[in-house]
Amino acid sequence: RAHLRKLKRMTAKPVLVGFGVSTPEQARAIAGMSDGVIVGSAVIERLRRGIGPAERFIEAMAQAAGILMLRRGSAEGKATLFMSADKVKFRKPVRPGDQLILNAKLTKTRGDKLAAAEVTCTVDGHVVSSADLMFAIINSSEMD
Repeated sequence: RAHLRKLKRMTAKPVLVGFGVSTPEQARAIAGMSDGVIVGSAVIERLRRGIGPAERFIEAMAQAAGILMLRRGSAEGKATLFMSADKVKFRKPVRPGDQLILNAKLTKTRGDKLAAAEVTCTVDGHVVSSADLMFAIINSSEMD
């Protein structure tokens, strides 16, 4: 926490945390201290297990948009449920060693229950995939 506070004092740019973050619990804990969370470890683990390319991209995009949505307000006791993907495009192959950058932007919200996001994945500044995603925001207790 002290290191994050120091970094935030040094720059006006958003401070994102990602090293070693691989579970929803870790992401929620870090989200309260930083401007964003990068869950790269989970994506790498999915790659290692051999989940197909389309699933990898959609899962990564859903995670990025879900965290962005929870950062809008109080995330305490909240969870996001991925509802749908529209306009999904895979434009270029991504190879091992490429640095995949995800950019999520909220495009629509309906109260504090529903939201839509536009997500793009880029490598070296070139868009490699994109999608429009829809989410519901629920109380974590509703997931049991």
